[in-house]
Amino acid sequence: MPELKYKFQMSCGAMWRVKSQRTPKKWEDVDFILVPCNVGWHWVVAKIDLVRWTIKVADSARTLDAKANGVRAGQMTPLTTMMPFICHQAGYFNNIRRKRRDLTPMPLDIHLPKAKVHRQNDSVSCGMFMIGYIEHILQSEKIEIKQNMIAKMRRQYPLKIFSNSCESEP
Repeated sequence: MPELKYKFQMSCGAMWRVKSQRTPKKWEDVDFILVPCNVGWHWVVAKIDLVRWTIKVADSARTLDAKANGVRAGQMTPLTTMMPFICHQAGYFNNIRRKRRDLTPMPLDIHLPKAKVHRQNDSVSCGMFMIGYIEHILQSEKIEIKQNMIAKMRRQYPLKIFSNSCESEP
């Protein structure tokens, strides 16, 4: 499979995919936003689905323990509460094909139900898992990050970052 090159545009901590040849998209023109979140000294990625109006969290330290998931849900409360306000302020609902929403908090799902999200088995790989989740979500929606891939990812990502930073802007 050929390697795809993307630039990541940042706005209010949100990331979305923009092909290199295209101009950055406005919030009202995207269907989802990926937000890297550091909650309780742990990195997760929130996929904010603006069409379905939900937030799904890919978490490499997720657990079947309802109490622990309740803590994570509590840590995500600022995002679920602020996103409706951010969308209104950013003009997301100005697009006539968007369903207007009120300012109540967005529903939250701690697991990505269709994805195979593996657990990390150490206390330091959450950032690499998060970056891998973002890359996989942007490319195929199927997450296949495993702990044994982390060392290779730690070597590859700096090379990708620095090799792409040498490209000139038009």
